[in-house]
Amino acid sequence: TCGINFSKQQIKEILNFPIRYICYDNETTAQNQAKKLLDILSIFPGKTYNICLDSKDPGEASDKEIKKLRKLLQ
Repeated sequence: TCGINFSKQQIKEILNFPIRYICYDNETTAQNQAKKLLDILSIFPGKTYNICLDSKDPGEASDKEIKKLRKLLQ
């Protein structure tokens, strides 16, 4: 979503995927937004998961976390 805000159009695009992963920053505001998005998506077919990394920002994730993510997405 390029940030923690999301639009109706982005939701429509996300719904094209049967399995969806949301990975926002590891701070309260971002995680609250992730939960809102998860709640919206939960009423539609498919599965949506929230990934909360140990690092503050996904861009700062450790190699270990990145390896776990890649394994999950296979």
